[in-house]
Amino acid sequence: MDTKNSAILQMIRGERGNIENIEYSDEYKEAKKLSIEAQERFIHNLDDYPQLQKLYFELDRAIGYEYSLHLEEVYKEAFSFGLSLGKEAK
Repeated sequence: MDTKNSAILQMIRGERGNIENIEYSDEYKEAKKLSIEAQERFIHNLDDYPQLQKLYFELDRAIGYEYSLHLEEVYKEAFSFGLSLGKEAK
């Protein structure tokens, strides 16, 4: 095993394991673009309904917060599972 280029050292050096290093697929980039465009059109149509616009932004924040907590739990489980696999492989 090349300890100079281990996954742990790559993580410490910031080469892997952080969001800036994720290479998103073209499919994801296109889906993100469509999502942003749809959101912009929706918000624009709410200009005449300030109460609904406020409610929409509250909903968006709540969904974003819930999703970030969900991703955190998924990441922790995946990391724990990866460590378990590594431990068994030794």
